[in-house]
Amino acid sequence: MSSDSNDLTAVVPRRPRKRDEAVRRRVRALRAQNPHLCDPAVGPALRRLAELSWLSERLFSRAREADSCDDGAAFVALCEGYRRASDSMTRLESRLGIGPRALRPPDLALVLAAAVRERRQPQIDFAGPNGADKPASDGDPQ
Repeated sequence: MSSDSNDLTAVVPRRPRKRDEAVRRRVRALRAQNPHLCDPAVGPALRRLAELSWLSERLFSRAREADSCDDGAAFVALCEGYRRASDSMTRLESRLGIGPRALRPPDLALVLAAAVRERRQPQIDFAGPNGADKPASDGDPQ
């Protein structure tokens, strides 16, 4: 038996997969756009977000190419997988502070209530009874 054909000790360097490179590029882009994500503690969450992003793009393209009339069950499974991946991405983005929920617009009801409250409060006049400010005293009683 030849040692060359069954040599288990020889390690062949693995070429990075296209998916792995795409995930790394997405992580680098997210960190470049959001400096607060450069902390190593958020690395695993960022990687998960990049993987989910890659997966959702693949699922969406497959669902777009698939015809719902050919195989309805496969189409529904693709759509359901895409929905679940995008829901997970949205939750993860909001936890990382980069998603649309992190940049929520102000609650219009609260803004309106504050405006009404401001209008209803009487204006406090600090100018004095005749409308003129008191002159600054320099220590001499007059």
